[in-house]
Amino acid sequence: MAVMGIVAHLEMTRNQIVYVREADVSQKQLLRLAGDQKVEMKEVRTDDLERQGYAEVQKEKPDWRVATQCFLRRAIFGEDFGSHFEEGRLANRLVGVRQMTEAELRGLAGKYSK
Repeated sequence: MAVMGIVAHLEMTRNQIVYVREADVSQKQLLRLAGDQKVEMKEVRTDDLERQGYAEVQKEKPDWRVATQCFLRRAIFGEDFGSHFEEGRLANRLVGVRQMTEAELRGLAGKYSK
């Protein structure tokens, strides 16, 4: 949907970063919405992951898979990273992307949690 909206508004989106989101939800919220309480959860601070990643690359023989996983998780889920965009930066209305309701999220999470 977003790509089609960008194509439909080429002049307004030319050379711009276009921020969109259908949902603003954490993994923990998705599990709650799916009704799946059987999944074991472990909370991890993403700044700790970043420190672990740097510690790994400083080793004599670093495990690059470990370091890469730490940095990727930090980039995707960390505060000030990932896809949590400020409301004022979103171009949803311009490109025709609608935010999902909690009921829609619950239905989607439930559909794929089976």
